[in-house]
Amino acid sequence: MTESLRARWSEAVETGAQGFYAAAWSQLGELLRELSPINTSYRAQRSLALSTAASLHRQLGRYRQSANLDGAAVSLTAADRSALHSSHDVSSDPDAIRTLEAWCDAMTGLAADMIGSARFSSALPMLEQVSAVVDQNDLPQLWRQSLRLNWVRAEYFLFAGSPDAALPYARLAVEQALQGPSVRHKIKSSLILSATHAAVGEQNFARSEALECHTAAVAGQFLPLAWVSTQILLGADLPAKRTKWRQTGRAYAVELSRRGGRIE
Repeated sequence: MTESLRARWSEAVETGAQGFYAAAWSQLGELLRELSPINTSYRAQRSLALSTAASLHRQLGRYRQSANLDGAAVSLTAADRSALHSSHDVSSDPDAIRTLEAWCDAMTGLAADMIGSARFSSALPMLEQVSAVVDQNDLPQLWRQSLRLNWVRAEYFLFAGSPDAALPYARLAVEQALQGPSVRHKIKSSLILSATHAAVGEQNFARSEALECHTAAVAGQFLPLAWVSTQILLGADLPAKRTKWRQTGRAYAVELSRRGGRIE
């Protein structure tokens, strides 16, 4: 992906992170139209754009749409990823790194789609495949893929009703995020840890962490994450404050809907 194309993809990612769903899908659509499917050198780039579009649907609870897009993203890079033998020096091959980035994003996203649809038996093998690739290719360029893997591992156990098993992955994700450059990834990692502590009954920690996340999300204009924090606080905060969070969450949901992201 040229610097110009990558900058446009990053712009779409940030647009979506702020909750401007319709605008982000439009930006990704324009990018996909320029990344010709006929040109095989664009496979990884198209895959990244598709899995990004999928992630926006998944945030809104649209798991069928996100699974379709993630499945298409996986298929674009599966053959290229399989062709990278263990003896291949990926660290000196930018194209190979892009392929691994795209494949891991798509496969992790597809696993998250399965979890959201309560298809847990399908999700676990996907996560194991991503783990094998990330572990085999211990590259700094895959920091985001490793972090997302731990997010979804934690979510797997949360959704499956085993929050104690989710805690190690949620904690690891926070540690990884603290070492990275992204404020948004730090907030999301802390939200997952907050939700996990709430699920195991540690409400004081969950409340404190979610309050910090809400403040940081509002400051960073990450409206989807601000909305998530209100949903955690509905259960974790003191009863007298829950009406406030219910009203705040509804206001956020109305604004997200106005931006093209109706939560289902």
